[in-house]
Amino acid sequence: MARPIIVIEASLLAIGIFLLIIIVLKRFKRNEKIVNFLRSQWWFQPNAIGYERTTMMFLSWILFFLRNGHGMLFTAVFLFVLAALFDSLDGFVARNFNLVTPEGKRLDPILDKINALPPMLYCSLWDFWRMFLWLTMLIADLIGEFRVRKWLSDQSLETSSNRWGKFKTPSCFTTVVICVMFATTPKWTIYLFGLCTVLSVMSCLMKVPRGRRKEFSENLWDNIPGPTEAMVIMGMCLTKVVRRK
Repeated sequence: MARPIIVIEASLLAIGIFLLIIIVLKRFKRNEKIVNFLRSQWWFQPNAIGYERTTMMFLSWILFFLRNGHGMLFTAVFLFVLAALFDSLDGFVARNFNLVTPEGKRLDPILDKINALPPMLYCSLWDFWRMFLWLTMLIADLIGEFRVRKWLSDQSLETSSNRWGKFKTPSCFTTVVICVMFATTPKWTIYLFGLCTVLSVMSCLMKVPRGRRKEFSENLWDNIPGPTEAMVIMGMCLTKVVRRK
């Protein structure tokens, strides 16, 4: 069976199961006893769903690297797409079952980046420009998460994801699925990487309200966290390695 067909079939199955879960939850929402039962279960909490989708994501990549046949590739893609779709499930559960928490608002964007950036890195290996775009995306996400959100929180401003970030995450997952369809990543996928990078940079820039951007820019690199500096330096080293290849 051709590799693209396997990827498409696994993706469609994951989409079908996700839609079925949404339909069932909408019906459950009408029954107060079921709602109270679900709200009391640890595995139904939005934060737990976030950890569950991250576990599925890592499991999918373990299967992808260890695959020895079409069946394992199908399972890996199925888990990856289902985990990507679960990105919206935790928010759906939080809003519809009254389980919104401040911790969930902070955790969700971090898990999005943990889930999206590693597979994007794999798809960008051994190509300088794809790696350059990935590093730009990484730096923008790090600044957005550890500097912009922290500054917004200190100023008691809104820290939730904007429309650029909400469109970026599914774009990254879609790019990965398209790359996995081929044994060798096609050169034209550079445009998909470019789109994801632009969305990531715009998401970072647009987090700060227009009237406060000058104030924020003056403090951008003040007390920047050590882990962010370390990851930026590591990314620069990776770029040099890829360029030498």
